[in-house]
Amino acid sequence: MIDWARVAMLKSDLGEEGFAEVLGLFLEEMAGQALRLSTLREAPARLANELHGLRGAAANLGLTELSELCCAAERAARAGSLPDTGAVCAAWERARTALLDGLAASDQIRNCASVSSLVISR
Repeated sequence: MIDWARVAMLKSDLGEEGFAEVLGLFLEEMAGQALRLSTLREAPARLANELHGLRGAAANLGLTELSELCCAAERAARAGSLPDTGAVCAAWERARTALLDGLAASDQIRNCASVSSLVISR
């Protein structure tokens, strides 16, 4: 579900503060993503574009299951089918929990106030 090697590489490349900023922005953006996905079910091209962006962001953060589901849903939307956005949203919740729990357990986000507040608020 989480490619921890990818997470470590991203953190190494960006530094602790840069990683925290990217992670915080992603988590904030995703807070409203489920609502957007459900409202775009009648607009397959726009839905496909949203899923494409989410797929890339998820892949960059090592969220492999979420990225793969987004890819399949994007393909379905581009083909004119109605993708299972509920599965994408459920995968997001699993990925979010696993990512934040894993980072907290490894003490990788202790100094990142914006991300730490998101961990506490879940």
